[in-house]
Amino acid sequence: MTEHGTHGEGGMEQQYHRRWRGGGLGRLLMVATGDVDLDGAPEIVACAGRELKVYRWTGDTYALQAEAALPKDGLSLAVGQVDPGGPGTVAVGTRDNVLLYALTPNGLVALCQTLLYPNAYFRSLSLDDVNDDGRAEVIAGASGAQTIYLYQVMAVGRESRLEELGRLYVGGLVAARPTPSGELVAATKDGWVDVYVPCALLPRETQTIYTVRRGDSLWRLARKFGTSPGTIAKANKLTEPYQLTPGQVLIIPGRRAPKGDP
Repeated sequence: MTEHGTHGEGGMEQQYHRRWRGGGLGRLLMVATGDVDLDGAPEIVACAGRELKVYRWTGDTYALQAEAALPKDGLSLAVGQVDPGGPGTVAVGTRDNVLLYALTPNGLVALCQTLLYPNAYFRSLSLDDVNDDGRAEVIAGASGAQTIYLYQVMAVGRESRLEELGRLYVGGLVAARPTPSGELVAATKDGWVDVYVPCALLPRETQTIYTVRRGDSLWRLARKFGTSPGTIAKANKLTEPYQLTPGQVLIIPGRRAPKGDP
């Protein structure tokens, strides 16, 4: 049976039909898409309870490619590639820890996991490079612990583990996501959206972290810290017209001691 739906906007109509239905998983179902088998086409990853499944498009339909039985119920799901030279990976958040699976010729294989964080409830996950090392980190939001955790896969001999790089306590945390510019955005149950500076923006010894104030401009900050507007823009991945917002956090490259205000 094919189902159709229409959506009209601005006098234009788009029509959709259901191409495939599958799964038969539990009611608390999560889905994510990503190139898990690294063939250049995205797969569908589905997780419900302790069932984790990967479906791939065969040209005619979606077929089950791999599956794994989780040791605990999954609460969150993310798909990506932790190491540019490694396999596609699937991250699953549970009540007490984060699990990482790799898609290999033998199917979905447990790669590594974090230590146990009792009743942390990892309900938010993403795989992104937040410290500019060329590898994706696991950004996990734990609503029970009200903490954002950053993890990286570390190799120890023939084994791997998810090592904690850092953590940030956020009262009332509901979800956490990174931004392309290297910040962490947190949503709280009180209705607040908070933006934090992650590892990628932590200052090196010759850098300063500066919080933008009302009236600041890139040119004024460049004079104040003895550098150039272009250098500050490059360090913070700013694009023209370089508009700054009070409360925005910037890296100031160069010496730490600022000049006096003009």
